Amino acid sequence: MSALIEDATGLALLAYLRRGQIAGEAVVDLMIAAPDPAALETFAAETGLRAMGEDGVPRDAPHVVSDIIGPVETAAAVYDGDGVTLLTPAVYDPACHANFRICPAAEASGGVALPAWQQAVVDWMRLGTLVTSAGGAVAMVHRDIRLIDPDSIATPARVWLAA
Repeated sequence: MSALIEDATGLALLAYLRRGQIAGEAVVDLMIAAPDPAALETFAAETGLRAMGEDGVPRDAPHVVSDIIGPVETAAAVYDGDGVTLLTPAVYDPACHANFRICPAAEASGGVALPAWQQAVVDWMRLGTLVTSAGGAVAMVHRDIRLIDPDSIATPARVWLAA
């Protein structure tokens, strides 16, 4: 569900994220969509969610778990009554989708510098443009990256085991 997040001045605003707890630790889940995998990795690096490993392969930052999904189906294929004849092909959102779980939820408030991911969420909610995808997902778009409202997803492509 959408939840409150604080900006650098301590002002709370409603943001497209989900809060939960695992083993007593606060977690924050973000659902992101970028135009392509490279844009997603650039965004994730800029916001401290992922970093380049010594081997040159992007890795999750400490206390972050990512689930890189890729394109997602927004409308299922429709078949004839025989179940074989395709009437309408499935429709896909070609963007590179990903879920990020930040645990423990390293957040800041009250006049201190925000972690980059938190500032990105604040920017999305303040500077972004509201969009609705063909599949009905609602998101804020900022710098070509979508922050998806988890409440607008009828059938998530991936589900965390606990939150």
